[in-house]
Amino acid sequence: MSADDFLLDAGIRHQIFVQRYAGGQVKELLGYLRDMVADVERKLIEAQTLPEAQRLTRQLQEIQAIIDDGLERMSNGLLESTADLAEYEAEFAVRTLNTAATVEATLPRSEILRALVTTKPMELQVGNATQQLTIDQAARTYSQKKAGELRRVIQTGFVEGATVDDLTRKVMQVSKRQQAQAEALVRTSINHISSEARHETHLANSDILQGEEFVAVLDNRTTVGCAALDGKIFGFEEGPTTPRHWNCRSVRVPVLDDRFRESGLVGTRASKGSDFTGQVSAKRTYGGWLRDQSASFQDQVLGEKRGKLFRQGGLSLDKFTDDSGRQYSLDELKLLEPVAFERAGV
Repeated sequence: MSADDFLLDAGIRHQIFVQRYAGGQVKELLGYLRDMVADVERKLIEAQTLPEAQRLTRQLQEIQAIIDDGLERMSNGLLESTADLAEYEAEFAVRTLNTAATVEATLPRSEILRALVTTKPMELQVGNATQQLTIDQAARTYSQKKAGELRRVIQTGFVEGATVDDLTRKVMQVSKRQQAQAEALVRTSINHISSEARHETHLANSDILQGEEFVAVLDNRTTVGCAALDGKIFGFEEGPTTPRHWNCRSVRVPVLDDRFRESGLVGTRASKGSDFTGQVSAKRTYGGWLRDQSASFQDQVLGEKRGKLFRQGGLSLDKFTDDSGRQYSLDELKLLEPVAFERAGV
């Protein structure tokens, strides 16, 4: 197979490492939140023995300080880990390019890579809107909002005279929701900085590259928008970036210019389908792969009506979205593809 297949294989396999690294960071950084909640619980227990309003106010201030410190530590840890990761990811991109190409690749400067944390915004699809914010902004916003949310719960409980048990239970409920949101923040931020560091490396080596190929994960957790983009090649400043949405696992990998391709390299990609889990050809796109899955698996990915349009209406995956990967509603799709609806009986 070609050098591009090797780069695709290397990029997909490396994305598994990125996801595992993100999992480790989730475990470490969410530890700050768990410690913070435990400290708050201890302070709440102390508060039940405080009869004087002045001492109760002081206790609340101490709790607020604990909350602010815990969330600040988590945010700072995320910023530090993503800055370090940026340098590692650029070095990985250079190593793979050096293997696949007949010329030596260029490594961007360290200060450029580390600055991506505060200068390069994520562009995340949230419904029909696009949310733009840097990792730094996302981390600070999360800390401020979540600190305020916990403070309001505790202040309201104190004012209303809630029991310590009731207040502790409310804090735990809010904290559990916040931890799920923190996990999405960490995973998405790590995928973003990984993608941007490699993208910066690709830009530094644009003289030997054609562009970047969008690659989605071959399983039933992938969104229709990412699946429809799988295999498409974009210019460096064209097409959707990765991650496309919160918790996105997609990635863009480099495509070499024909003049610089090393020969004799091989590549595959992992898949997790309805009947087979393992490696398939690196040339396999999500749409072609999905055609080989069972009807029930296709419906898990697309939904029942879109599954019928895919099987019986003759629609390819890219017909379900616009060029940016935004999924059309069924009403929009019916206006665009009325014949497919007739064929599928939808």
